[in-house]
Amino acid sequence: SGWSRSGSMRDKSGDDAIEAENNKIPEEKTLLALGAIFYDVIPPYENKPDEIGSWKYLTSPSKHQLDSFTCTMLALAMSSPNRAAAEQTILTKQRLKRHTEILNGRIETVHYLNWNGSKGYLDNQKHFNAEMAESLDRALHYTNIVTEPARVLARFYKKPSQPLKDVLGEFKPSSDNFALLTPSLSKPTNLIHLGLLLGFFDNTDKAVRVTPDTPGAYYSPNPQGKAKYLKPIIKLSLLDKLSMIGKCATVSALLGKSIASKLDYVKYSAGKKVLTVAEFQNHFVQINQKYLSGYNKNQTKQIDYENALFTFTEQQLKANKSSHFILIPLSSLNNLYYQCLKKQKGSTKKTIFERHNFSSEFFIKPHQLRHWQNDYLAKKGVPHQVISMLSGRKSAEQTLSYIHITDAQNSSVISDVLYEKETEEQGQGQVGKRIQSKAQ
Repeated sequence: SGWSRSGSMRDKSGDDAIEAENNKIPEEKTLLALGAIFYDVIPPYENKPDEIGSWKYLTSPSKHQLDSFTCTMLALAMSSPNRAAAEQTILTKQRLKRHTEILNGRIETVHYLNWNGSKGYLDNQKHFNAEMAESLDRALHYTNIVTEPARVLARFYKKPSQPLKDVLGEFKPSSDNFALLTPSLSKPTNLIHLGLLLGFFDNTDKAVRVTPDTPGAYYSPNPQGKAKYLKPIIKLSLLDKLSMIGKCATVSALLGKSIASKLDYVKYSAGKKVLTVAEFQNHFVQINQKYLSGYNKNQTKQIDYENALFTFTEQQLKANKSSHFILIPLSSLNNLYYQCLKKQKGSTKKTIFERHNFSSEFFIKPHQLRHWQNDYLAKKGVPHQVISMLSGRKSAEQTLSYIHITDAQNSSVISDVLYEKETEEQGQGQVGKRIQSKAQ
């Protein structure tokens, strides 16, 4: 037993570095880092399968989900070989399924998902690696939860006149929000009321800024700027006039982002500073239409957005230019995913590794994951440790030790990862301590 280096800290000559860059498989330290990130981003169930109390804060509607999207895409790629990301992005909403069959005289459990066939071809069942089944299913479960609001919006944008119960589908509003609005499930709703039920206005005062002549408007002291009139969201009707004042906190709460520029007004309020609730709704219905038939990046495969797995709002995947009322097109998911795996030339966007305090030396190229199964799962050691973290059986604290360095910006980043080597007999009993040493 003892700590083993993942083989990445050797001084590499130019030729060695090129060879490592072209390597078919990700570096061991990268896979170990990924295991640690996955454990943090999609934590294990609490006591029994599907016990999701530990996710409550992480899955709230305003939380950023770029990391969980990336982790789920990676889990899919690591669980079944030779799958292009473009095919993964148009999967239907589902959990991992299983059946048993007799193979070579033995009863085997087969794990599978329904995979969308190309044009003219039937959908098929894609088999997934048994060792990855637990982690992949947990990632799919988490993703199903955080993507439900976007599916609700897609149903609304497709046909705003349908009854609320059809729009909500499987989504269950919080009892607080439902009690506050007391909507009729058999009647249509408006977009802002729907936003309230989806939790978009949780932790706000649940009011919107309106014109002074709006029925039911009340004056709100506003020391900095113009006289401010508000109306509670629950009392809004379609003809009420919204006042879209730039850089106003109440307007930011409504949209999920602040508006300032002319372009912002065009994108988020149809270019107007005053518009009715009906006009506001029609604007978002209109600009989201083109996303409702979800094509993959190459425009070769299509799925109805409301049935897709990876349905996110702009606010969930794009940090600062984002509204919870705008859907992310399925065709743009590929690029968002690739940006998270490896630094793009000239880009300031952080990779998933950098967002979790690993140095920029950590990266994955998408094609490398295809070889993870063939080249890795057969071996003990690293894969065993990665699977332990992915499945939530062990935390990074129990498994890894990090080597820290100070980077050019003088902040401490992780430059290498060590793991506790296990002999066959020790199996999973061995627990390593997390040692943080700063290399000077």
